[in-house]
Amino acid sequence: MARTVTIGNLKTRVRERADCVSDTEFITDAELGRLLSEAYCELVDLLITADIHQFETTDTVTITANVDTYALPTDMYKLLGVDFRWSTSPSRYEDVPMLGFSERNDYSTLTQGAIVARASGYRIIGDGIQFIPQPPAGQVYRLSYAPAPVDFEALPDATLVDGIAGYEALIVVMAAANTRVKEESSSYRDLLAERDRLIARIAQQGWDRAPVQQIAEGREDGARDYDAGYGRSRYRRRDGW
Repeated sequence: MARTVTIGNLKTRVRERADCVSDTEFITDAELGRLLSEAYCELVDLLITADIHQFETTDTVTITANVDTYALPTDMYKLLGVDFRWSTSPSRYEDVPMLGFSERNDYSTLTQGAIVARASGYRIIGDGIQFIPQPPAGQVYRLSYAPAPVDFEALPDATLVDGIAGYEALIVVMAAANTRVKEESSSYRDLLAERDRLIARIAQQGWDRAPVQQIAEGREDGARDYDAGYGRSRYRRRDGW
């Protein structure tokens, strides 16, 4: 069960940590909302970097004939992965790797009429995703992504925020530290030390959750095998295939 708190509760906790519970003129609720929003954005970044996908959601792209580039979800902040759906019953997916800029033309030499089983990779170009090579019409690709963080300032105090495992403490500490900086109080340094401890905790959780590392497969001559969508995985476990 998620550990949820309200935005109003977070504002109260910030005032308590910053010793300004009764001072609503120097630090208004609207400003607290902005400070909490800024801190929440940093928390989302930290959790994504630590591979803690608590904010993950998905969308799908259905391929249209002669179209290789599609709009990304409008609420997307960071793309986490792309999968090709190769079976609907049961539902089964296969990872589609991201191609680097230097790989953008690797499939441009395919002869006309060549059979492509699926996209061998994708590239993010602006607000769109390009599948390479262009896959057959009707195929479905799943996009897993982290949505853009919400703006606390635009939400009512009764709105629930998922603290996951007490991570909302980092939001409170960061907002309280910025409040003390505005007050020109030297005591903000204690809050910064606590901030660093909470950040280290999130990083440690990320390491504990990631026992394997994806390592890009490559040949010594730098060449890549052409597989037209049938090749083996481009990644391997740290301890072998």
